[in-house]
Amino acid sequence: MATVLIAVYAAETRIRARAARGAGKVKRGLRLLAKAAGGKQGRLAGRRIP
Repeated sequence: MATVLIAVYAAETRIRARAARGAGKVKRGLRLLAKAAGGKQGRLAGRRIP
């Protein structure tokens, strides 16, 4: 049981750390998604990003 709790804690910590690193980079991420989807033809292209 202790091993499971440690694994869950480690996973949550890793997820929170990755989320903190990416905080505030929404616009950049959406631009990269649009570029990967085919540039201006991408589904996300042209959407207004708040």
